[in-house]
Amino acid sequence: MTFDTHGTLYLATVDSRVRKVTPDGIISLVAGSGTGTGPVRSQGDGGPAVSATLNEPKGMAVDSAGNVYIADVSNARVRKVDTNGIITTVSGPGQQGVDYWNAVAFDRKGNLYVTITHSENGDQHSVVERVNPDGSRTRVAGTGGSCGGFKQGDEYPGDGMQAVTAPLCVVAGLSFDAAGRMYIDEVRWGSVLRVDADGVIRRVVGSANPKGLGRRRFSA
Repeated sequence: MTFDTHGTLYLATVDSRVRKVTPDGIISLVAGSGTGTGPVRSQGDGGPAVSATLNEPKGMAVDSAGNVYIADVSNARVRKVDTNGIITTVSGPGQQGVDYWNAVAFDRKGNLYVTITHSENGDQHSVVERVNPDGSRTRVAGTGGSCGGFKQGDEYPGDGMQAVTAPLCVVAGLSFDAAGRMYIDEVRWGSVLRVDADGVIRRVVGSANPKGLGRRRFSA
């Protein structure tokens, strides 16, 4: 769930739709025509968002202009619903079936970020990437390498490292504070990690011990 500057609540529902609840308690549809069927469930770009298909949307963010950005998790992409209700893909797609785009967030400068968890052949790893204006992405946290070498009881090895050299396994949520520090919800390690302005990652909440890989898709 997320809020815009007017106090409107946006939430993703299990039928692959995004809805909003205004401060007066009125609920309405923002995006999604339903769960859909088949391997391709990303239709509708360039048209009304309420007629488009989403595939397990979870993370959302609203920019200063009121545009809604959706982590379209199993469609492996970020989609935008503009203030006219038109939906487009602004980054992606990744590799559907193995890439899960779980969360989106804006920093205080208006830069958009996305978390991507790659799950294949029993292994998972995650990255946080900044979405550039042309839709390309720049990695800002996570090595992009396998998490298969970590065992139950290992301590998180990334404390004090540059975020781009620290392992991330399953990232479910992402946010920024007023000072511009990034917070990462790391499910594999049962922790919240913070990336400071100097690019160093630190564990700020939770046990250092991993909790097991569990399911491959997570919501914040």
